Amino acid sequence: MAPELFSGPLDSKPSIDIWSMGVVLYTMIYGTLPFSGKTESEIIDSICNKKLVFSADRLVSAEVKSLMTGLLQKDPEKRMKMLEIKYHKWFEIEYTCNIAQIYWKSLIKRTDYRGKKRKPRRK
Repeated sequence: MAPELFSGPLDSKPSIDIWSMGVVLYTMIYGTLPFSGKTESEIIDSICNKKLVFSADRLVSAEVKSLMTGLLQKDPEKRMKMLEIKYHKWFEIEYTCNIAQIYWKSLIKRTDYRGKKRKPRRK
């Protein structure tokens, strides 16, 4: 859960989904959650207060670490927005390798550059 969910109203915002993207990416790369604890209160404290740590056991590029840091920024106002993610260096590298096939147009349609949801178009 994004840190802001523990301190404010339970709103559905793109910044919360972007946090979740960071958690999924980190978990896919490291095989563990980025923030943890033995009890619920330790987990919440870790999410809200602990610094993001990258294990030295796994060789990971500076670009993907930078992306995860931006996705897992604790302050939702400073967290990366969808367009920032799209143009992040890590995706440029992946595109040159023809590995990442992400449907950016569809993702960006759902949010504007400030991260606010746009109203769906009626057909």
